[in-house]
Amino acid sequence: YEEYNYYNKNQDLYTNFIDGKEYSNELLLKDSILNENDLLNLNKEDSLTGIFKDKNLVLVHLESLNYFLFEIPEVRERFVFLNKLFEESVVFENYYTSVGMGVSSDAEVSVLTGLYPNGYSTFYRDYQEGHLVMDTLPSLFNNNDYKTKAYHGDHPRFYNRDVAYEELIKFSEDYYSIEEFAKRDGFSSTSEYIRWRMQGYSYNGLEINSSWPSEFEMFDVVEEDKIEFNSKYMVYPMFLTMHTPFLFNPYSNQEYEIENYQQLNSITKRYLEYAKYIDELIESSLFNPKTNESRIDSNSVYVFYSDHGSGIKNGDLNLLFDREISILEERKMLQQSVAFIYAPSEEIDPITNINKGLLTGTQKLTRGHVDLYRTIGELFGLFEDDSFYFGVHGLSNEPTFVIDNRIQDLVIDNIDNIGEPLFISLRNLNKQFPNIEINNQVYVINKIKQFKKLSDLLLIDDSVYSDFKKAINLRK
Repeated sequence: YEEYNYYNKNQDLYTNFIDGKEYSNELLLKDSILNENDLLNLNKEDSLTGIFKDKNLVLVHLESLNYFLFEIPEVRERFVFLNKLFEESVVFENYYTSVGMGVSSDAEVSVLTGLYPNGYSTFYRDYQEGHLVMDTLPSLFNNNDYKTKAYHGDHPRFYNRDVAYEELIKFSEDYYSIEEFAKRDGFSSTSEYIRWRMQGYSYNGLEINSSWPSEFEMFDVVEEDKIEFNSKYMVYPMFLTMHTPFLFNPYSNQEYEIENYQQLNSITKRYLEYAKYIDELIESSLFNPKTNESRIDSNSVYVFYSDHGSGIKNGDLNLLFDREISILEERKMLQQSVAFIYAPSEEIDPITNINKGLLTGTQKLTRGHVDLYRTIGELFGLFEDDSFYFGVHGLSNEPTFVIDNRIQDLVIDNIDNIGEPLFISLRNLNKQFPNIEINNQVYVINKIKQFKKLSDLLLIDDSVYSDFKKAINLRK
């Protein structure tokens, strides 16, 4: 109990081992990174816990979206809608992936359970061996009389989602997969449906050629379901079309006027050229692409995060940024993805036609998937006394770390006040970026290593999770 509770942050007061300061499971507005915003309607001393209680959640899983795309002016300008949406959102500028062998499904696990996968296996399959039972965002929402549902354009058995979503993650409604998309379009088999898709079809005048249904259609289905639910809901649409090797972009051959562009590998060019399509797909989550009517509901909160980066290498980042980038900095940039929270008010900006955001600001500290779990849980007031979590609040000034479980890289927040995240290879502690001497580095890394051991044990021993919850209850 003592070992796990040291890292448990669902406490009235706890000490962060990175900066030695005390923090709480109740974040006050004055201690947050939020811009002062009259629309939020809170006094400066007010708590942010439960401010979205009983609102709906639209949690959008974005595929392979790196943050460095927004640091290249010629690419960022193609995210026309996103740039406007960022102005009304809380944007995480140092959001890092923690995925391992399970890749996209690992990101799902961390966001939906607040736990790190071990990195060397696929948790959506492994959990069945240990008969694991745990708290998840869907189960917590279910306990508050929500309907919860996931949408993905792949086969239901991929990553064992059809089983895991029901047994482990506890979505209340049936998983909407490619089989349901096929039925919706009048096909009796998914193989016939895929053949039809690959021949090319039109959505609102845009010719699309892909084996997967477009997210345009996914958001049409989500909108239909919202009406059918007739209750509070948490919906979880997951992007797929921007998947390596980035072949299904309907806007092809959109070259950039970037120096060294012609020297880039073809896969990198394809990745960059997806910007316009991704921007329009995200816009379709909030505006009907056929009618341009707003789908924005001021009684809903929209949270977007990317599962991981693109994986492009071969020195192409050197060409894109026209400078020499070290291997470690390249790894850091490739693990840095995108996340933001959009909580619309009823007030509409007359220029952009986007509802103004209740929460706005920029989070420059390190954050990751396990932090998003805590952030959502606290903002919606979901956690119970025996709930536990290890992430920090996404809107706080608390430092934290993110472990890349695939190759054991580590991002640590502003350690020793260096002014930026420290990137370290756990396989070789002499490899770090920036390469400067850190005073309490050994102490912090040892604490993180111990956490990693405890975290992995939670996923292989079915008694640990439940025993810790029992121990928390006994001490209340």
